[in-house]
Amino acid sequence: MYDIKEIIQELIERKDMESEEIPGIYLYMDQLLSLFEENFPYNYGEAKLTKTMINNYAKGGIIQPAYKKKYNKEHVLMILVTCMLKRELSLSEIKELVDESVEKVDNFNEKAVKKNKKSDKPVDKNSEKLEEDKESSLKLESISDKDSESIKLEIEEIYDRFINRKEVLGEIIDNNLDSVLKSLKEDKIVSNNNKLLDVMILCYCSNILSEAARAIIRSEKDD
Repeated sequence: MYDIKEIIQELIERKDMESEEIPGIYLYMDQLLSLFEENFPYNYGEAKLTKTMINNYAKGGIIQPAYKKKYNKEHVLMILVTCMLKRELSLSEIKELVDESVEKVDNFNEKAVKKNKKSDKPVDKNSEKLEEDKESSLKLESISDKDSESIKLEIEEIYDRFINRKEVLGEIIDNNLDSVLKSLKEDKIVSNNNKLLDVMILCYCSNILSEAARAIIRSEKDD
């Protein structure tokens, strides 16, 4: 017997790679692949990141070319986001999103190199409380309506906002999961006794969210 609640809770609790875990130095291909091997939360049976995939992302314009065969933090974050999005979207859809939403950083100038070196400095232990306050502030900011207009942001800011919003969403789902599943069972929408039926319902929900995401990508085209 399977338990839908337990499955959902385990998925919510999966830890995503955070931007602070990404080295602020340039990585060679084997180091980059090792980073994902050790830290990326692959789905069950999901193909793991390969050199060919990374080269295809660069050829497709989703990420910028490597800098002297090395990859900086912006590269890693863009690959990270691509690995997450390609579970539901095509590479062409991802590129469209990147072009519209990401403020590109020039990986070939001295400013970008200095920025990566600077981000690799150790965190001051005495500032931990300030960082906690900042995280709380980011959570509140992330669910406000002030940033509702489409703007370009650097990929690190986008990813950090995603992590904060994901944590808030996880708490909301977890706090309401019992009542939602109870209603679904009372209305005989899910039963926990026929796998095909329950899987069809869950896939239906997944498809609605995926198509909603695609509708957002198409929104300005259709106007």
